[in-house]
Amino acid sequence: MLKTESMIHSTMIAGFRKWWNRKRELRRVHGIRIVHDPLSATLSDSRGLWPFKKIVVNDHFFRLAPPEQAAFILHEVGHCKLFHLEKRVLALPLLFVRPSYLNRLCIEQEHEADAYAAAQGFGPYLVSAFSRMKMDGENLLHPDFKSRIERLRLAQGA
Repeated sequence: MLKTESMIHSTMIAGFRKWWNRKRELRRVHGIRIVHDPLSATLSDSRGLWPFKKIVVNDHFFRLAPPEQAAFILHEVGHCKLFHLEKRVLALPLLFVRPSYLNRLCIEQEHEADAYAAAQGFGPYLVSAFSRMKMDGENLLHPDFKSRIERLRLAQGA
């Protein structure tokens, strides 16, 4: 390998490491592992059942301001700490009796996760990010951003 090729190779490796480290900067928050997945369809989400929980973020997450990133991470931590996925799994049998129950449960859990982040002092940053976002079509498992902003602002005023 020529010296020039070696330098280019080293520069490429250093660039990749810098990119990877930036993406992997937040490794754990409140004991929950954070993973970057560029193919994830959502900005951030929590996955897994206790004790195998993790938070997954995609590339768009890194476009947010650092306080907004922290707000979204804390929102996902709220889902984990409040055992939302476990409650959804337990509610699955109710789908046969009351199909709309899971929808209402998920929407309420989103508000609870927002409140968790707000209780840590990051409510204004969620409001800031939500105010710039648009929902892709109708999402039955998430409340619209307008209602989330209203609830967060009411909680701030209280």
